[in-house]
Amino acid sequence: MRRRCRARAWGTVMSLAGWMLIPLACAGAPAMPALAQKGGSVGPEAIIIQPPPSSQLKVGITTDRPSYRPGDSIVITIELNRPAYVYIVDMDTEGQVRLLLPNRYERSNHLPAGTTRLPGGGYTLRIAGRPGVEYLQAIASLAPVDSLDPFGATSGGVSGPQLFSQETFPEAKEPTGIRQRIIQRIEAVVPSGQWSVAWTSFRVEGPEAPPPPPPPPSFNEAPVARFEVAPDTPVAGSPVTLDARGSYDRDGFITRYAWDIDGDRRPDAYGERISWTFDQPGRYLVTLTVTDNRRTSDSASQWVVVRAASWVELSIDSRPDDAAVYVDGRFLGRTPVRKLVEQGDHSIEIVQPGYKTWRTRINLDDVEALRLEVDLER
Repeated sequence: MRRRCRARAWGTVMSLAGWMLIPLACAGAPAMPALAQKGGSVGPEAIIIQPPPSSQLKVGITTDRPSYRPGDSIVITIELNRPAYVYIVDMDTEGQVRLLLPNRYERSNHLPAGTTRLPGGGYTLRIAGRPGVEYLQAIASLAPVDSLDPFGATSGGVSGPQLFSQETFPEAKEPTGIRQRIIQRIEAVVPSGQWSVAWTSFRVEGPEAPPPPPPPPSFNEAPVARFEVAPDTPVAGSPVTLDARGSYDRDGFITRYAWDIDGDRRPDAYGERISWTFDQPGRYLVTLTVTDNRRTSDSASQWVVVRAASWVELSIDSRPDDAAVYVDGRFLGRTPVRKLVEQGDHSIEIVQPGYKTWRTRINLDDVEALRLEVDLER
């Protein structure tokens, strides 16, 4: 990729050794010569990082098209679940590595939560160079990494504003070892779990463009679907909680939770945590499908056995009487109280102003009636 400031007055477009040069009215980026590689080309593993999974910060990066031709403009989209400092590293089709964000035109790389599109105002990103596959990696951090200049060796150790006054997009003359240098500089100032990465690639077309190689499997791990059902033995007609908060994605974030509850392989509900009521007793195969920000999915299924409601006559007396009775947090009545309650486990509270609240848990399975007499204490 070659970067150019947006031209205010277009001049003649020339080509030189495959690189596009566009005269600009504002200060543009210098031409980017091909990088001579020693000992073979540098692969994407030189820049792509896999930090420990972060539950606090998720980042995604995409381009507006899967492939481009030299001269095409490109738009990069960054997605964040919370505000963060974002650094974008680019490896072009010849193995040349540059720091794409921050840069001379966008020195502030603190991006808000949600979607941000690059470039911002004042310049355009255009494609140039030989056919092949180009890689972009976004590194997001909850704290700024002022020392994140893995390209300092090309600028005599200069960083910050001085660096960008010399190079619009700082270039790495020695791409090998960049990955480890980035990790070391981040881990020196950012606690574990407070930074995350994402990567994408696109194809630069041409008459001899090779097909893009498949990414290593570890570079895009599928999400993992997990869920719990509460209560374990639900009753027909009573709400059941289906909780997928145990699902996760190691190298991205989950964007959709779809529930197939009746077994017809079509979603019946969406959401990370939902409430569902089974009208009839029986065995239901519930399937959760989670999809991540790279549209990769995973599913998990389990049988939910719903039993018919059975009722128990519950009688509660207290001394003094006229105390409020709560079953599972719901008001049942004032003592003396006699009500029908479903079988199963229940919590009971008896509340009377001026007295200690009386609490217990009971199991009403295999009983037809239960009587409680409680002496409240001050």
